[in-house]
Amino acid sequence: MMPSGDWQYSVTYNLDDSRPQYSNVAIELIRSKETSEINGPPCGLDLSTYQSSLSAMGFKAEPISYNEIGWAVALNYVRNNVRVQIIPQHLASTENQSARDCVKALSIHKFGG
Repeated sequence: MMPSGDWQYSVTYNLDDSRPQYSNVAIELIRSKETSEINGPPCGLDLSTYQSSLSAMGFKAEPISYNEIGWAVALNYVRNNVRVQIIPQHLASTENQSARDCVKALSIHKFGG
């Protein structure tokens, strides 16, 4: 699902032949332009759907990183020499929508040989 309005997905390829451990591909939800609009970001990438899909593909969850107020900062999943990192975003409930957890950014990293 593609966002609309002032939001878009950014895909970044970071490829480093001399240091392959730093190479990754990332997708991130970003504002496409500065605006005074108070609407928060869309939730086109549902967190639980991604978690279920990664588990079904054989990825194993690693311990979750939390910030000082107890919110998840990063979710990491590993299979063989591939790590998938999800940066979650909690969207509070509004008048029209219940609270939900979304994917703010997702990156794929290769490690090891």
